[in-house]
Amino acid sequence: MSRTVKTFALSATLILAPTGLALAATAPAKSLEVPVKAYEINNPEGAKAVLTRIERAAERVCTATTVRLPVQYRIRAQACQTEAIANAVAQLDADFVTKAWQNKTAQ
Repeated sequence: MSRTVKTFALSATLILAPTGLALAATAPAKSLEVPVKAYEINNPEGAKAVLTRIERAAERVCTATTVRLPVQYRIRAQACQTEAIANAVAQLDADFVTKAWQNKTAQ
């Protein structure tokens, strides 16, 4: 059995169009699918691997460029990533993945 988690980034459009809020408001939100196997979410090590894939997907969704951005856009990108990861973890609803995310955010 396998599941797919979508990593959504509703605020990613703010990063994609930093020059105009009107353009940002009309741009579609990006999402990526993260494949998850049932055996991965049933143990701590597999859950960490799933969380890493979710984090990488969130980074790709929320970061528009590899060019250095002004600090306010980096702050927005980080907030977008955190929200996207939290949403994906909640959507997955797997105890070990949730615990791995809680451990990471508690640090």
